[in-house]
Amino acid sequence: MKNMNQWLNSIKNAEPRLTRLTTGIAMLLLLCALLLFAKILLWPATIIVILIAGWEWARLAPLEEEREHKPLIGALFLVMLAYYFLGLSCLVLIPLFLPVSLLFLQRSQSHAFLGFTCLSALGVGFLGIYEEFNIYALIWTVAVVIVFDTTALFGGKIIKGPKLWVAVSPDKRWAGLLSGLIFAGICGTLLIDIGKADANLMLGLLASVIVALAAQFGDLAESKMKRRVGIKNTSELLPGHGGILDRIDGFLCAVPMSFLLLSLDDKLQLL
Repeated sequence: MKNMNQWLNSIKNAEPRLTRLTTGIAMLLLLCALLLFAKILLWPATIIVILIAGWEWARLAPLEEEREHKPLIGALFLVMLAYYFLGLSCLVLIPLFLPVSLLFLQRSQSHAFLGFTCLSALGVGFLGIYEEFNIYALIWTVAVVIVFDTTALFGGKIIKGPKLWVAVSPDKRWAGLLSGLIFAGICGTLLIDIGKADANLMLGLLASVIVALAAQFGDLAESKMKRRVGIKNTSELLPGHGGILDRIDGFLCAVPMSFLLLSLDDKLQLL
């Protein structure tokens, strides 16, 4: 009887891990399909993801009433629409949201406004990397962030050691950060080496580490917002993983940083 209970408990404990693994594989397959058919899927998929993330961020603000979400989500949609018609020149519109927010938004919406500005930069930057550079540059950016997130998670759990920032994210450790930076740097450098024969690999390594470090800042920013309102996940849209924002938080800072570095490509010779 004791063995039977132990067996049942082991199955019960394994179920959340199996759910997380299944969802993770599904997300990876969808991401591969998105990159493979970027010409067809990238625009609508990016807009949908950013708008869902905007809705989740509005829950973190927190906004007092649901109707307070609407002007912010509408502004986010307008930025994405402006980029479609105006290109990267629409970035000049983002600072205009600040005086508009002071006139029309309530004080409780200030954190939401900050998050929506970051999401606007993420959406425009993600599409901008593809439009202004190439699909390979986008793959490099995505791969560096994913490798960093994954190896930082396992590095922290396996090596343990001192914690990174207990007040913001009690589970993150310095060992995880260093593991993530090392593996993301190696991965990014290998991709640059494959993508461009005459690439400067030392600068490629440095660029990969900088993008990975930016991903950590995005992750910590979202963690601080979640702790502020006392929630673990931004939503339950992704079983075992939480919300969309929980999965793309690293991209909040990494994508704009990647776009900046790629814009200096004439000097850096990355991709």
